[in-house]
Amino acid sequence: MQRTLFEQEHEDFRRVVRDFIAKHVVPHYDQWVNDGIVPRNLYRQLGAIGATGFCFPEQYGGGGVSDYRYNVVLQEESARANVTLGTFRTHLDVVVPYMLKYANDA
Repeated sequence: MQRTLFEQEHEDFRRVVRDFIAKHVVPHYDQWVNDGIVPRNLYRQLGAIGATGFCFPEQYGGGGVSDYRYNVVLQEESARANVTLGTFRTHLDVVVPYMLKYANDA
């Protein structure tokens, strides 16, 4: 039975994330583990595919989408590939909500 939690936009995002992980993470993941660090460029690449900033208001350059299901897709696809994305999810799930609640224009 197919889950009804996700809409077509989430499934489209899922395909982008799954493809990204397969091409840009899985082939390098063992080396990152050995090195003990994820390259900074990974975060730039994630931004380029639209995986960052979707929850920030549009006036600040974000997507203006407050939908945690996109974060869930990132977690599910990372787990499917048996990899992590470094501290990426900490930023999305912990840092960003604090910024959105407590930061101001100054």
